[in-house]
Amino acid sequence: MRALTCKDLKLKIPRLLLAVNLPYLPIIQHALSDYDLCGATTILQAQRLLIEDGFDMCIISIHFDDSRAVELINFMSESKEHKNTPIIVLRLHASEHTALLKSTVDALKKTVNVCEYLEASKETELTTRLRQAVAKHLHIENYLLQQNH
Repeated sequence: MRALTCKDLKLKIPRLLLAVNLPYLPIIQHALSDYDLCGATTILQAQRLLIEDGFDMCIISIHFDDSRAVELINFMSESKEHKNTPIIVLRLHASEHTALLKSTVDALKKTVNVCEYLEASKETELTTRLRQAVAKHLHIENYLLQQNH
């Protein structure tokens, strides 16, 4: 049985900014195809989109645009419009700095609106975990629970 989506429930479809490196963009777009997606592969594109458009959530790869993810997160935290926008940070390929990356993101969780850090080495694992995290932090599952009672 297929999970219910925002379209099924006639909810406003959340708009997500995907700030990820080009090779991973199609994978993430496929994983989150039930949402209104806008992709950016450079920090300038992402900043322009954030200034011009409203987003309900931002998905950022830690290695985005030559490891400029923290710069984008800081840009969002300093923006009146986006300082409360939930951010999910992804690590999509192996790194010898796993512990350092995790501690950096843990520190960001305490100071800005980074709500989740996901590591995945397999596409199927990423798809499942990312879908769950997006639904959780957009509070879609709470809405579904309310509708079932």
